[in-house]
This record gives sequence, C-alpha cells and structure tokens, in this order.
Amino acid sequence: MPPIIDNIVYQHAENACSLWWQWFMARHDPIYDFIDLQQLEGRINANLDGLLIAGDAALPLLQELLDANDEGSVFAMSIQALRKGDHTLIDDLLETFKAQEQAMHEFEAALAWVHERHLQGMVARLLDSQDANRQLLGLSACLAHQRNPGNYFRQCLTHEDSRIRTRALHFAAEQGDERLLQYLSSTPPEDTRERHAWARALLFLGKQAEARQQLEQLALGNSEVASDAMRLSVLSVDAARARHLLRQLEPREERQRDVVSGFGLLGDPRAMDWLIDRCQNAELARLAGESIALITGVDLAENDLERDDPPEDAGSALNDDPADEHVELEADENLVWPDAERIAAWWHSSANRLAPGTACLCGYPRSAESLRHVLRHGQQRQRAVAAELLITREPGKRYCNPVLPTHRQGYFMSGGND
Repeated sequence: MPPIIDNIVYQHAENACSLWWQWFMARHDPIYDFIDLQQLEGRINANLDGLLIAGDAALPLLQELLDANDEGSVFAMSIQALRKGDHTLIDDLLETFKAQEQAMHEFEAALAWVHERHLQGMVARLLDSQDANRQLLGLSACLAHQRNPGNYFRQCLTHEDSRIRTRALHFAAEQGDERLLQYLSSTPPEDTRERHAWARALLFLGKQAEARQQLEQLALGNSEVASDAMRLSVLSVDAARARHLLRQLEPREERQRDVVSGFGLLGDPRAMDWLIDRCQNAELARLAGESIALITGVDLAENDLERDDPPEDAGSALNDDPADEHVELEADENLVWPDAERIAAWWHSSANRLAPGTACLCGYPRSAESLRHVLRHGQQRQRAVAAELLITREPGKRYCNPVLPTHRQGYFMSGGND
C-alpha cells in the first residue's frame, strides 16, 4: 500500500464535509435538479472513498474537523465508522452529539447514504434504544432503505415521545402500504406537528376526505405547520375548494407568502395576472416569480424576465443573527428578481398555450406522465410538488422523497410507480 500523505487525506476530509453541506442545502434549493445532486454526490463519494482508503489514518484528521464543529464532519466520520463496521465509534458519536440537532441530520444522512450491508445490526440497535434520538434515526434509516421495522413501527406509534410518534407517521405515509392504516389512531392527535403527520399519512394512504378536513383546519390556524398544511391542502383538493381556502387566507397579512405560493401550487393560469402584480412587491416578488415558473415552466433568467437590479427596498437575504450558530440564506435567496413588466408582456403574448382553468405544473397539464417528467427533470422545489401530486393522485403507492440521496430515488427515476 502506498504511504499515507496527511495533507491529501485532510483535503479529502475537508472536501467531504464542505460538499456534504452544499448537498444538504441544495436539496431544497430552487436552482438544483436531480442531475445536479447526482453530480454533487459523486464528488462527495470520491472524497469519502479517499478517506476509506486511508483507513484509521483518516480518523484523527476527521476528529480535528469534529472538534472545530465543521458542518458535515459528523456525516463524514459516521460514514467512515459505518463502512468499517465500528459500532463503538458510532455510539461515541451519538453520545457526544446527542443534543445537537444538526448532528442528528448528519447521522440521518449517513444512514441513508451507505449500502444496507453496512447497517447490519445497527438499525435494530437504534430502535431498541431507550434514547429518543436513536429511535428516530432507526425509523429514518428504515424509511430511506424501504425496510419495514415490523413491531417497532407499532410500538413507535404509541410512544410517549410525540417526536417518535410523528416520525412513525411519516414512515406510514411514505412506505406505500395501505395495510398500515389499520394501526393509525382514529382520533386526531393533540400535538400539531403530530396531527399534521397523521393527516398526511391518511392522505397518502387513501383516507383522503378525513385527511383534507384536518389539513384545512391546520392550514387556517396559526401553528408552525400551517404553511405545510396549506400546501398539502391545495395540492389534494379540487380547484374551487383550493381557491376558497386561499381566499380565506388572503386578508391575513402574516399569510401573504402562503397565498402567493398557494396560487402557484394551484397551477391555474388564470392566477397569472394576480401573481404578476405581486412581482412589484419587494417582499413577495421572488416568491411570485417562482409561482409563475411553477405554473408555466418558464425560466425567468434564461428568458430575460428578471430585473437588472434588486429593488431598493429589498431586505438583506442573510440571516446574520450573531446569536445563531448557523448563518443561513433566506428561502428566496436563489430565486431571481422578476420584472413585472417584462413578464406581463411575455405572458400576454403566449398565454393561449395554457388553457385557463387547467391545472398545470411547469407548463404541462397535470397528468401522471407529466408529473413523472417533472419529477425526473424539474428543479428541486418543482420535483417536491410533483412527488406530492403523484401520491395524492395514487394513494397507497410509494412516495418519492426528493431530499433523499439520489440513489435512494433511482426506483422512481427509472419509471417505477408501485
């Protein structure tokens, strides 16, 4: 074996961490698509392979990055430990970082990333644990690898910790097995996050009438799940009912973003003039532009439909709160600033290609075929909408989660639908 060059191994470690963080953020980024994520994952894997070849020599270098709290360092060290079958190192990492939410995201990603042969005995140990974070990781690993946890699932549904019950409901929703309905409670949970997950599971497994009623109630409320509930409500009901829900939210100042995104989710070209007007509001403009693209499929930048400069009253996109550990970009950061006049001229010259009243996604009337096309070729946020529309049209099927590693989505990219 050639000698280990520490500088090269450290470079692999740094690259694996920084690229993983880029991937983690890119999963919800409007400028990334499936191919982009695949290519990014290929670069991550190349650096992870370099660390694997280095073997134990990589561990102290990864530990340096862990000690510095670098994003991605827990992920990279966990991959190294899982591939080596070092359960002691995994246990040490879980104990050290158990109170850090970001670290749990990195563990979850590592469990989804590796081949299932590297999880032999690991998932059962996680599910058997008395620690809630470990049980949550075990459920996430089962879902990522499409493995039914059996009796663990039923135990998790009645667990005293609402986070575990909620994660079990996510498993039920996305597994695509209508037989799981029999284990779900017939009574809405009190916790709002759990209630949303419960309604989502009912929706995805075929009990749509009851699910829609619960989702609409949550959508009209003020809880932390109100926006997510609005999204699923609009995507799962007929156009008249969705429009009625959005009109109820429209007078509420704090829900304006939900209304703008909601009309994009509705997909009706008749909302275009209303959305174009919102492009003149600095707080709503970029979101309105995204909704316009979601309906029509137009690339605002490529078609010269963006402003030359941001408006003067545009706020800073950065979360620069010094008390926050992670300085992050706001949700609209990578969206273009739309030019209302240019978009209006473009739309009025091409509006006849989309029939008024026909629900569209990315310029296509919604059909199973067009939704799968967007799932394969759309940008990440568009893919998320396509995945949800597919499952609401075909309840009881497996759900394609577009934020999983792309090799966990390959079944759907190759045309699988059962």
